[in-house]
Amino acid sequence: MLSKHINLIKQTISDATGADIELVLKKIKNRDLIEIWFSELDKTKGPIIELSPAGTLRHNIKMRFGSFSDELIEQIKKTNHESQQLARLLLKTLNKECSVFFPEGMNFENWQISSKGFSLEIERRGISNYLSDDAISETCFKIITPVLGALAELIGYEEEELKSVMSPESNFEGEIILSKQTRRERNPRNRLVCINHHGDKCYVCGFVSSSNYPALSSIIEVHHIEPLSEIQEPKLYDPIRDLVPLCPNCHRAIHKKKPAFLPDELKDILNEN
Repeated sequence: MLSKHINLIKQTISDATGADIELVLKKIKNRDLIEIWFSELDKTKGPIIELSPAGTLRHNIKMRFGSFSDELIEQIKKTNHESQQLARLLLKTLNKECSVFFPEGMNFENWQISSKGFSLEIERRGISNYLSDDAISETCFKIITPVLGALAELIGYEEEELKSVMSPESNFEGEIILSKQTRRERNPRNRLVCINHHGDKCYVCGFVSSSNYPALSSIIEVHHIEPLSEIQEPKLYDPIRDLVPLCPNCHRAIHKKKPAFLPDELKDILNEN
């Protein structure tokens, strides 16, 4: 039964995409199905992801648009090249995990959303214990989050969050202020592409988050090889080429020098000891 996985699914997807989502459990022909959509959009006015187990070893995922999505589609059609590029990178991470069925004439390289008739169908096969927490969580992280992440990128979803910081005018620590981040700087979808490509493993020391803390979500951090604090103006980052996963210790160590160590430089220092 999928009902017991509702909280797990919501947390996994929200953490990875940086988006607030809503879910509903439905039963169609004695088969459980979960519908997932962005909280900020009415379900009929935006994309909907459907997740349903099939047979005994398979998860089926379908992405479609609601009946009244015309306004959102027009917004997506105006998306800049940078967001389109990141959206395609996100979907390319699916290629090794499952079978993806695009509309006729489209593939990983050229797909685009130009009407509400656009849809994706995805199959993940050969899943042992397909109703277990681990199986559902893996499908959410490796399949559903890249799809929703790509959609968030095309829609222009921006995250506003509360940060605990010390105000320059205050003598008290822990004051809560509202901070709006620049999308491209700390984009959670960049993190998702980087970790999906490089793995949940520190590039320098080889620490694997999921092996050491299996009950926790990943504590692996993503490092900009050219630190954001050192660039003179905004630039387009390639999450595969320009970002690298590091454990918290190595991430702290890499910034002990200015400019920061290159990842291979820090690896050489570690190997010397």
